[in-house]
Amino acid sequence: MIETLKPKQQKAIQMILEGKTIQDITADIHIERNTLWRWKQEPLFISEYNRLNNAINKGIKNKHQELMVKSLKVLEEILDSGTDQKQKILVALAVIKAHKSIPEAEENPEKIETIQGRKEFEYRLDSL
Repeated sequence: MIETLKPKQQKAIQMILEGKTIQDITADIHIERNTLWRWKQEPLFISEYNRLNNAINKGIKNKHQELMVKSLKVLEEILDSGTDQKQKILVALAVIKAHKSIPEAEENPEKIETIQGRKEFEYRLDSL
């Protein structure tokens, strides 16, 4: 016989994954705190929680990758467009900063001739 979780256990896992508090979970599904604690020790409960959590994390990772591809296309269009040089540099630096490829670029903005002074550099970078 295949062992399955009870509906209240499934609801508890769902609420845990949603970040609900122990108090909220126990009140919503009408159980005692010690019942929830006991469930959290059971291998089947742990296994189902891990399975669902991994599925959620995989979905988040996939969505993040999709958004990165779209974002990089937008940045590429800006870099390839007739946008002024300052804007292109700011976009390029934002990409570099996001990937932490060249941390000294942010620390030494005076090396970039088209941007005058650190304050303007930081302001423009933050406003992207």
